[in-house]
Amino acid sequence: MLSKRIIGYVTAFITLFLIGIVTGNVTVLVISLIPVFVIIVGMMIPVPDSIRIAMDEIPDTYRVGDIVTIHCKIEAGSGSGPVILSQKLPETFELVEGSNIKLLWKGFGKLSAEYRYRFRCSKRGEYTIEPVQWESSHLLGFINPKSAEVPETGKDITVKPKMLNVRRIRGIKSLATSPMPVIDIARMGVATTDFREIRNYNVGDPVRMINWKATARRASMGIPRPLVNEYEVEGKKMIWVFLDGSVNMQVGTAIENPFEYALEATNGVLHYYLDQGYKAGMYIYHHGGTLYYPDAGKRQFNKLSRELIDVKTSEIEESFSQAIDRCRRYMLGYNPFCIVITRLDSTSSESLIEGVKKLAKLRGRRKKGLPLMVISITGYNIIEPKGPYGEAAVKFRELETRPVFRHLRALGASVLEWNPGKTDFGTVLLRQVKTK
Repeated sequence: MLSKRIIGYVTAFITLFLIGIVTGNVTVLVISLIPVFVIIVGMMIPVPDSIRIAMDEIPDTYRVGDIVTIHCKIEAGSGSGPVILSQKLPETFELVEGSNIKLLWKGFGKLSAEYRYRFRCSKRGEYTIEPVQWESSHLLGFINPKSAEVPETGKDITVKPKMLNVRRIRGIKSLATSPMPVIDIARMGVATTDFREIRNYNVGDPVRMINWKATARRASMGIPRPLVNEYEVEGKKMIWVFLDGSVNMQVGTAIENPFEYALEATNGVLHYYLDQGYKAGMYIYHHGGTLYYPDAGKRQFNKLSRELIDVKTSEIEESFSQAIDRCRRYMLGYNPFCIVITRLDSTSSESLIEGVKKLAKLRGRRKKGLPLMVISITGYNIIEPKGPYGEAAVKFRELETRPVFRHLRALGASVLEWNPGKTDFGTVLLRQVKTK
């Protein structure tokens, strides 16, 4: 279809031609033929067409922070004029090299070029990288531009929470009281032939477990209570992650906020323990009672990791104490090492303390402290404060949370404070273990 520019040339020809006829000026008549000549030559040059674009294959799955490289090869045979290439990216992605818009000049020969840029996956989720679109224009603008997209260059990708590099820590000889209890053994499971101890009979113990010789010897001393053999069970202990899903975790930007970093910490903790053979379960409170049943192995990690991709904060009111009630049977049955991932510089800290007290009552008296670790993600240090007043406000907020830290430690909990703006989670976790 002809553009408005060619109409201007036609108008110029008619105007000059009429002036030359009226005035009888041969020079003007000759000049009026110049627009006609330009139109004839221009119409003989086609718009660049038959543009072929091939994009290198990229993976389907990435982690937050990964860099993706887009590389395309472009070929065009006919026509002459400018060619614009573009590829729309999700708003949360960050260009780190090059540009997703490229301008090429198609001369009279064959065009062969490359189109390359890189971007960072800044936020978890499922995204679509739109197909590459091209738009070619006529050399002189006489014909309207042609445009199309190449469906083969589109791609659906999944961005998972960052995989933290938490190294294995050996030699921690405590029973579910440290952040990395690598030698903990489960209380429930299939019994093995490895003998653990002889203990007093409890209601519910199977009769076949009674050690009759030891019981008879003890009865001869006037103690009639039976003794039973206890054997080691298969597998290690279980961990249980409580993730705070309240809107209080959304302080900051859409990309950088405590909730996004909480998901990174959750993903890292689950990966570490499941890789070591532990069972893992999870409950998201302030989120309508989202519970994930405990299991072990890589399948469980993949399941929980997929669920974390689409988790969003909620305005549903639910205290940590209520979360303990809803997970009560797991707390009593498995005696798991609990990990709470939340913010302590928010209004929900009091309900967290009440929940810790309730958990302590369920566990009874323990000499080695409460098997609980609270990971506190600072909410006001993620984005650098502006001006002296902003820094003072952050400092004041930190001082406000100190009594909460002391109270939790007095209850026997281990408290880990993480400022994502200063260090990564793996470093903080290792430092916590070394100081225990």
